[in-house]
Amino acid sequence: MSNKPSTRPGGRTGRANADFFRRRALPPAPADPSSKQLTAVIQAVAYSSTDGTFAILRGLDPDGNRVSLKGPLGHVHVGETLDCSGEWKHHTEHGWSFQVEHATISQPHTLVGMVAYLESAVRGIG
Repeated sequence: MSNKPSTRPGGRTGRANADFFRRRALPPAPADPSSKQLTAVIQAVAYSSTDGTFAILRGLDPDGNRVSLKGPLGHVHVGETLDCSGEWKHHTEHGWSFQVEHATISQPHTLVGMVAYLESAVRGIG
């Protein structure tokens, strides 16, 4: 195999920088890292333990910013809205996340949220 740089879409040459793409995918810093409350609509489950006691979730806050939530959230489904209390933590490799201590779940209020909830919570739909 050749070590010669390849041409990628857009006329760029060289190998893709994996670190660049990983950092671009990380949620941005919160507007107020000292805030103890967060509301988010869950978009994806990144990880869930087999016993359901811990999960890492990806979501959107009311301003449309991407957020990552960690904690005892194994029972949460995509499309649900969480009102959480906890604190923001920064990890050098994984970026900012909200460490959830307590969460209250409300059912989806939007059409997109309802569809996502039904697809993730009810077998045979989607």
